Amino acid sequence: DAIAIRARAKIFTQIAAKQAQSSPKARLEWISIACGAAVPIGDALRAIRATSPDKDIHATLTDFDREALGFAAGLLLGEGFGLTDEQFKIVESNLIKDLIFSKNLVDAYGPGRADLVDILGLIDYFDHKKAALLLKNAYKLCAGNGTMVISNILNTHPQLAMNQRAV
Repeated sequence: DAIAIRARAKIFTQIAAKQAQSSPKARLEWISIACGAAVPIGDALRAIRATSPDKDIHATLTDFDREALGFAAGLLLGEGFGLTDEQFKIVESNLIKDLIFSKNLVDAYGPGRADLVDILGLIDYFDHKKAALLLKNAYKLCAGNGTMVISNILNTHPQLAMNQRAV
């Protein structure tokens, strides 16, 4: 699982950098659903800065965990990513109760707003019906040329319980 998590972050980094490079817009709108401590986001920001240094990145990071969001804010403001308070927004929300299984997700962030939407490691917590509803609603956030990146661990994977409860 540790290898899978690192590989997922590496692949996400490459996809995010490619999206930034291919977008003709000067501004990249990014929404991270269930961002946690945002470590993969930091890696992706480094790659975007290396390949598209003039891209104006605006990120919205959302999670229910206040401590993880605090870490994410400290990481993104303090690690030299070039983001300012105006370029990223931290949203503490009970995603399950308030957003992801209803149209509230789209209402909260705006349909077609995002050039990049990421949902890393969240879908494996839900059954197929709820996962499909989450993806349907999250997809509505994507702009016409936007990219949605999702990942999960198969429920047959031996370390799934550890990832759901400890990582």
